[in-house]
Amino acid sequence: MEKSKLVKIFGFAMSVLLVIGLGTWLLHIDKQREGMLEVKITSSDESPKEAKKTETKTTDRQQKGEEIKRMNLNTATKEELSTLPGIGSVLAERIVEYRTKTPFKVVRDIKKVPGIGEKKYEEIFEFIYIDGE
Repeated sequence: MEKSKLVKIFGFAMSVLLVIGLGTWLLHIDKQREGMLEVKITSSDESPKEAKKTETKTTDRQQKGEEIKRMNLNTATKEELSTLPGIGSVLAERIVEYRTKTPFKVVRDIKKVPGIGEKKYEEIFEFIYIDGE
């Protein structure tokens, strides 16, 4: 077989794979919009380890029927922050003090606040965001 025919066949095969991949991605986006999939939105600088699928967890507040709204870490008030699971008034105050000096650039920067480690971060991740993320 000629080299030019192999190149054409390879090019065609790559085009088919690209179309299949794009179609699969679009189908995934449609299902996500319809609420059929639960997907954690991650920033591009998160490691694959942090970008794991969100597990559905119920907090004590949710079990009591209270809804926890998503909030922007750079604009939420101390009172709003204290509604997050495991965040009381002391940690809420630390978050406000930290962001006054250094606004959060990515959500995981909240782990730089004293008293917020990986476990607490996992509890509150789904309820917090930063504009542009």
